Amino acid sequence: MTHDPKVRPMVSDSPDGTVLTSMPGHTPVDRATAAARRVVDALLRTDRANANLDRVAEELDNIADHLEQHAPAVAERLVDMWHGEGVTRHDPVTGPENALAPPLVLSGRADGSVEGVVSLTIPYQGPPGHVHGGVSAQLLDHTLGVANAWSGRTGATAQLNVRYHRPTPLFVPLIVSGRMVSQDGRKVCSAGEIRTAEGDLCVSVDALFIDKPALRRR
Repeated sequence: MTHDPKVRPMVSDSPDGTVLTSMPGHTPVDRATAAARRVVDALLRTDRANANLDRVAEELDNIADHLEQHAPAVAERLVDMWHGEGVTRHDPVTGPENALAPPLVLSGRADGSVEGVVSLTIPYQGPPGHVHGGVSAQLLDHTLGVANAWSGRTGATAQLNVRYHRPTPLFVPLIVSGRMVSQDGRKVCSAGEIRTAEGDLCVSVDALFIDKPALRRR
């Protein structure tokens, strides 16, 4: 995961810190994306025998056809997502315009750490009633990238060491946090964790990032 501090959006200040990632709003695209999240969640929960899924599929295909008719070229869209619109509006962790994202909103603290609270539902399930381990790793990878940017560094993930302490529950508030621990030339070391609101440690991670100028010099 990479994150550039030059495009770090400081959306607002709050008593808890500076909001670093884009918050879901009431724009048409944000509302449409939120509706898409509801559809995904509902499809996983629906009674497959009685929900008239043939009609649902037809309506969803019509919606997809409409959206694709108004979509620019993929290459053009990829550039737009990284320049001028703010990367955190589109990524699969914090992006309010990405239906794959919960989305997680992260705030920066005075001590250099970042933190956010998120509740994950059935689309993120691994073991029954609990979060998929890969989803936990994705949340922490992205959170550490934001933490590095908050501390003034940027880079790509080179190594992610994840430890699962206990199953991470669905449907409850989870506190996701991260911080930059040290830096040595091109190397940036970071750490993070996911806890329940009661303080139970579910997942922890130590990671190594390589800064972007170093990547360009290779």
